[in-house]
Amino acid sequence: MNLPGYDAKRVTSLTAVDISEGMLTQARKRAQGLGFNDGSDDARNDDDRVSLRVRFAVADAEALPFPDNSFDCVVDTFSLCVFSDPSAALKEVARVLKPDGKALLVEHTRSRTVPLLGSYQDLVAGPVTKMSKGCAWNQDVEAMASRSGLNVVSAEPSLFGLLTTLEARKA
Repeated sequence: MNLPGYDAKRVTSLTAVDISEGMLTQARKRAQGLGFNDGSDDARNDDDRVSLRVRFAVADAEALPFPDNSFDCVVDTFSLCVFSDPSAALKEVARVLKPDGKALLVEHTRSRTVPLLGSYQDLVAGPVTKMSKGCAWNQDVEAMASRSGLNVVSAEPSLFGLLTTLEARKA
């Protein structure tokens, strides 16, 4: 879903990761529809703009198959809530980031903006997780990031604190 947000003038290459080959197949189709290439060359699209190179990899976010210090930026949207060990995934983010790299996250989080809403999230977390493909919507993403070797630069709540947009750097 994020592919349309990448600007080929600012992003030279992208590695898309999912544990599901089926999801990567859908992502490949979307990337082709956007004029991105398969990562094999510096292809140009029909209107002579450089096409974004996208590489697709089946991988478990909790054990990424990339060397330390591999990426300038890691983007994660709405997935920490479904990982069995989101802290392990965030430790992997910290591991694969280059020393000056950054992590950009948009995630479900426990509301601190509206404390009563946060209490409600805790109260219904079990049923919500069961009904939503395992999504734990009341995690403290900022605290998890800090404990995982990332320095949180900014954390912006939205939707009454149910979502957070977080930028972090390698600790």
